[in-house]
Amino acid sequence: MQDRSLTSLAAVLDLLRHDGPLTRAELLERTGLARSTLVEKVETLRRHGLVRDAEVRRGTGGRPATALAFDGGGRLLLLIDLGATHATFALADLHLRLLAADRRRLDTQAGPDAVLPEVVAAARSVLAGREQPLLGVGVGFPGPVSPDRARLEEQTMMRGWDGVDLAAAIGSAFGVPVLVENDANAMAFGEHVASVRAGGSRAESLLVVKVSTGIGAGFIAGGVLHRGASGGAGEIGHVRLAGASTRCTCGSRGCLGAVASGRSLLRRLRARGARRLSDVVRYVNTADKVALDAVREAGSQVGAVLAGAVTMVDPDAVLLGGEIGRLPAFVEAVRGPLYQRVPARTARRLRLDCTVLAGDSVITGLAGLVVDAVLPSSAG
Repeated sequence: MQDRSLTSLAAVLDLLRHDGPLTRAELLERTGLARSTLVEKVETLRRHGLVRDAEVRRGTGGRPATALAFDGGGRLLLLIDLGATHATFALADLHLRLLAADRRRLDTQAGPDAVLPEVVAAARSVLAGREQPLLGVGVGFPGPVSPDRARLEEQTMMRGWDGVDLAAAIGSAFGVPVLVENDANAMAFGEHVASVRAGGSRAESLLVVKVSTGIGAGFIAGGVLHRGASGGAGEIGHVRLAGASTRCTCGSRGCLGAVASGRSLLRRLRARGARRLSDVVRYVNTADKVALDAVREAGSQVGAVLAGAVTMVDPDAVLLGGEIGRLPAFVEAVRGPLYQRVPARTARRLRLDCTVLAGDSVITGLAGLVVDAVLPSSAG
């Protein structure tokens, strides 16, 4: 297990990542290390190309002080967001800055034997010509992921992917650590990264809900992504609604995802020519009454379910993402039942909004999760 005590190399690196630049005196004060030990650890980080010299000015006068800053520009992260009908392949540096992205249609539901060779080829393409070494790979997947964040659990929507060891399949092609994460969880972490960058508190709690082909959620509290005991936290698409009988992909009837997801909207609007979620978005944006009514009904059902989740965890904000979740009509339809059903004290301070990063939320979240998981051991 990686040592994350205040005096560990990983902790010094974390301080510089999150709070730097810091002078050596500030590092000594925060870690309690002996000066000779700190020098040794800093030199180790420098040899790995993870720190650089910087200048900081404390107060309003005097000369700038020499400090140390995290240097994340020398290595790359490969990030793969696999959706039901699309995929995004991106590169980022260790500062979580996106450097390149290739978004393409991909029928992930065709199964791993057909899809994984395409995934590896597309990933190699986005890496082509890059000289910086690859630190790790992050893969987002629209279904349950095992607690070890390597294998896929039993899938309810992505049939044929049960038990696939994505980390091994992709890791063998690139020779670096691979972290696999549920896409809604990655979206939540991406929004946390965006909030902190904008000056928000690292302790802020966020409930982020992705409404796309399916429905899922991720919960951040105290800067930590909470996955639950089995990795199944946030599977709100399988909350059953009273009086609903539509069969869900999981085999049950009346699940939220069966009546309020993008898949259900496509089914309702198929007679009007809807074949993709982009068609639903286009209909709503052109004020098609049937599409608007369907989206508003879906939003109301999601809002009612979210009220229970919000009452349980009392987040600072609920953020809606995904092609359907970000539609203004959907957001407003969620707002009514959500605020009506939570306690008044919760409603007064709760913020409901769209995700800030839009289509980059999952990719940014994967980048942050890979850095947190892989970087400390890479410098050890």
